[in-house]
Amino acid sequence: MKRYSAPFTGYEKLIFLMAKHKPFRSVFYYRNKNTKWRYIVKVVFPPLQTVEIGEIIGGLYIPHSIAVISPYKAGKNLSVLPGVVIGKNGEGDRSKTNPTILDNVTIGAGSVVAKDVSSNTIVAGNSAQVIKKYNFDKEIWEKTKED
Repeated sequence: MKRYSAPFTGYEKLIFLMAKHKPFRSVFYYRNKNTKWRYIVKVVFPPLQTVEIGEIIGGLYIPHSIAVISPYKAGKNLSVLPGVVIGKNGEGDRSKTNPTILDNVTIGAGSVVAKDVSSNTIVAGNSAQVIKKYNFDKEIWEKTKED
């Protein structure tokens, strides 16, 4: 993912980012879902339903399209709920800036995942934290912290 340093101000910068930076466009529509800006800009720059993924092994499930997903590597059976942002916008090696997500992971709605996620977990929050982990001995999902 490239970083753009646009020498524009105000509306010019918004237009530039909407045209050239796909993750920005997705986040813009998600964060401005109840404003008039969304409807005005939607005419020129329609919403994207794309996902940018470095490497995925198999079993990706995204029930809704508004998500910015850019992990370095994703394992089997990854479920991503609406409004999730995975990865960092940075220059250089993606393996150092974007997280690795292992097998059987569910990421809760509105989460921001910037660190690696271990197998058999449910993560949520900004910054995403493990809220449940699967216990194979008892065959149940166990909470990892009290609410």
